[in-house]
Amino acid sequence: MRTEAEAAGQPLEPGDFVQLPVPIIQQLYHWDCGLACSRMVLR
Repeated sequence: MRTEAEAAGQPLEPGDFVQLPVPIIQQLYHWDCGLACSRMVLR
């Protein structure tokens, strides 16, 4: 996955981004993507 800075051709410097450990929670139904995303963020 490319960031906006990479797409613009700008080099990434240390401290330009933060990567957080977010758990992956699968949707149970086709309509509950918002619920699954909320659960991932709140964990």
